[in-house]
This record gives sequence, C-alpha cells and structure tokens, in this order.
Amino acid sequence: MNLQHQRIQQACADLKLDTLASEWAAIADHSASHEATLADFLEQLLNLGKV
Repeated sequence: MNLQHQRIQQACADLKLDTLASEWAAIADHSASHEATLADFLEQLLNLGKV
C-alpha cells in the first residue's frame, strides 16, 4: 500500500467510513478500467451507504 492509500484509509477511519475504506480502491480500479468519469466514481462511492 502506498502513502496516498494509507492517508485515504486513515481519513476513512477518522470519519468512520468503514465500508468506503474497504471498497474505494476496487471501485477506483473498476472505474479506471471502464473509463468512467470522476462523477461516475463519486456516485458509486456515495451509493455504498445505500447497500
């Protein structure tokens, strides 16, 4: 895990966003491989709370 990933993980922990902490990297990889927009990526992250 690189330094940026560690900072993101810590920010998620500080905000008590456990699901986001565990899922964001996979969503980012999927978004990148499917040429999704930043808005698409953000929408997927925000929808994690609805599950």
